[in-house]
Amino acid sequence: MPVKTVDYDFNNRIFQMVFYDLNQMLPENAEKLIDFYKLWAELRYDQKIPSRQNISFETLKGWHSNIRLVDLGQNVMAHKRNIIIGKIYKRHWGNETMYSQFIENNKNDIVHRNKYIESIKCFMNYNYSISIGNTPNVESSYNQVAWIDLPLSNGENDEISYLITALIPYNI
Repeated sequence: MPVKTVDYDFNNRIFQMVFYDLNQMLPENAEKLIDFYKLWAELRYDQKIPSRQNISFETLKGWHSNIRLVDLGQNVMAHKRNIIIGKIYKRHWGNETMYSQFIENNKNDIVHRNKYIESIKCFMNYNYSISIGNTPNVESSYNQVAWIDLPLSNGENDEISYLITALIPYNI
């Protein structure tokens, strides 16, 4: 059962983020994202979440073009910064973070600001999300994609400092 569902309609593009407890396996319709979740789970070792240091170029073999790594900053409203953006991910999302799109660039959009804050708080409560729909990037195609956002620590403790995302085309 999902922990929370947040629906977005931004730039005439609709997507849904469905949040799950870290230990809950993905639904079957998550397709290839199940493999990415399993990779992430293997890197947890005895920790609640994997450390960013556990993620290497080699461990991400086959996913390089599909991923993004984002630094979440010190708190929910801190500026977010993309550290890694793969070619396929970039094609759909562009270079901007959700923070940039929903907070910095649209300061008067209270609805999406609140949805964004709700989503980040859900991540910070040790959940991950599966999203399906169209990314908000107006330069992206209207073909649906699916993506998974998984938390990572900074390696010093189990505090969530980063999100790693994998994105794939979604076949309806």
